[in-house]
Amino acid sequence: MDNYKFQAPNAPEDGKHYYIKVATSGHEKENNAVVIGRQPYPVKTGNYISDQTGFTFQASAEPAPYLAQAVTFTQVEGNTYNIAFEREEGTVYMTYGSLNDSKVNWKDSQIQGTTESAKKGTFKIVATTTANVFNIYNTNTNSTIACQTNGSLYTEAGNADFTIAEASQAEVTVSCKAGKFGTTIIPFTPNISNSDIKFYTVTGVENERVQITEVTEPAANVPYLIKNEGSSDFSETLSGWGTATADKVDGTLTGVYTAATIPASADNTTNYVLQTQEETQAFYKVAADFTATAYKCYLTVVTSENPVKAFFLDFGGEDAINGIEAETENAEIFNIAGQRVNKAQRGIYIINGKKVLVK
Repeated sequence: MDNYKFQAPNAPEDGKHYYIKVATSGHEKENNAVVIGRQPYPVKTGNYISDQTGFTFQASAEPAPYLAQAVTFTQVEGNTYNIAFEREEGTVYMTYGSLNDSKVNWKDSQIQGTTESAKKGTFKIVATTTANVFNIYNTNTNSTIACQTNGSLYTEAGNADFTIAEASQAEVTVSCKAGKFGTTIIPFTPNISNSDIKFYTVTGVENERVQITEVTEPAANVPYLIKNEGSSDFSETLSGWGTATADKVDGTLTGVYTAATIPASADNTTNYVLQTQEETQAFYKVAADFTATAYKCYLTVVTSENPVKAFFLDFGGEDAINGIEAETENAEIFNIAGQRVNKAQRGIYIINGKKVLVK
């Protein structure tokens, strides 16, 4: 099914995913896709804490395959359906406040989301006089759902128009050179059968080194370091239904879903990107604004006045700086920032002109 082509809607097919987009002409959110709000209730605004429950819905931006915008329809009877979104939390069903225990006075009209199947709502799809354009009814009030100026969905008197068209999956190409490291973030649960590809989360940085933990079952929307332990370069394109709820995932390792400009520094932090310089692969400090490609990650570190040049990868294997027992007596010793020190402790140092990892 390409979309709802005629004045009476075709039945959505089980297992297929669709976009619901605002079609009201001239509306501020026209052509924006309906998505789940980025946090569930209760929400605190100033000194006020909302007494609603569940997730909000809103119209936000053009359909982006990496975001949790694709919905499924399950037919209840005739042209009435249950509507569901897939997110990291699992399936989130569209419902209304009275089913979701919302305590506000207008709970019957509030459109919400719930992860509880027993509380899912039933919605009616009704064709308009314009091809491919429909009204969606809250069957609890028998009134149409509208998109408010701020993008939130609410049951109002009068008509609000939506289009419903088949959605597309997100596609992510994961690649890594033989024996090297790479970064990736994937908006759906990745399934890579190649056992040479290892996933790591970055848990922190210390002494110019990145601290990591290996992950045997990588998850959606988590920034990862990957290592190709094989002898051949690796590249594989994965596809799946996006479950991301924001354009960027922040942390020590930050992932981006689209090409993004990475600033050298901001708010007492310094950014580092994975590069190979002088045959050494490491996270090197961004000297000027750097353009990161989609589905890649960069390192963000809280820094002092003199941030180090690089954070090195010390996980073993050929790519790591070879660890040696450093003989430091009567040696000229400098840290990575170029500052001379009296003694080499654990970390990366320049000893007698040679880069050394002291364990």
